[in-house]
Amino acid sequence: VVSWNSCISACEKGRRWDSALGLLWEMMHEHLTPNVVSWSGAISACEKGRQWEGAFALLQEMLHESLTPDVVS
Repeated sequence: VVSWNSCISACEKGRRWDSALGLLWEMMHEHLTPNVVSWSGAISACEKGRQWEGAFALLQEMLHESLTPDVVS
């Protein structure tokens, strides 16, 4: 999960929100459980890519997964 989070973070910094989302979904497909850092990185990537609808949808999904958002989220 830490390696995947690093990749999501790199996508965020590179303003590749679409790649960050792809990695998040791929994590779940590989039966890994994204943590708060995973979700927050994807949310931040959407924010930096001006994809507010995507960021909001991710926040809702994060809550649906019973994760408590942190300050970054």
